[in-house]
Amino acid sequence: MFTNEDLNIRAIHQFKNSLADFEEYGSIGFSKKCFINYKSQNLKNKSEILNVSFVVNGANPSINIDVENVAKIITADIYHLDFEPRYSNIIRYNEDESNLEINGNSPKMGKYLLTITPID
Repeated sequence: MFTNEDLNIRAIHQFKNSLADFEEYGSIGFSKKCFINYKSQNLKNKSEILNVSFVVNGANPSINIDVENVAKIITADIYHLDFEPRYSNIIRYNEDESNLEINGNSPKMGKYLLTITPID
């Protein structure tokens, strides 16, 4: 039986395998410019194109949006920008849309759906 963490990590690898190209992120992962779309119960829906780093090797896999701090719309003071597969977020690869979807629920945002779509 797979844990939610296992399924989340698998989704990140499926996303990576679907990409035609990406930048290496040190020896621990990869990064890609992506269209970020946030839909939230408590906040207005927002979108922005940002760099996303995916840490897939090592003890703490993660997804980190806007590590360069260039965002004008989707910022850390309002939105979640860091995700770790071991926590309760549901991360799934949508093969039909070739994107990564993160479903979550938090006091900060209520129920939310984050869609990460690669920009070629």
